[in-house]
Amino acid sequence: MAKIKNFNIKKLRTEEDFGFQKRIEAETALLTAETDKPMVAAYKAALAAFDDALKGSTRNSLSPTMARADEMADAA
Repeated sequence: MAKIKNFNIKKLRTEEDFGFQKRIEAETALLTAETDKPMVAAYKAALAAFDDALKGSTRNSLSPTMARADEMADAA
């Protein structure tokens, strides 16, 4: 079986990187040593922050204001 000698994730796009990171998260379930737990917890926290940042970038911060203005215009 061939071994991967080099793997560079720098060229992954944001969504590709997130998908890759989610696969890594799934594999962390195989780590059982007590010494691994703090690193896994830190990784999961960083991944959750990454996920929150991605979710935040899909919303326009002005959308609620515009929706209210639209409702007011419709009611007038």
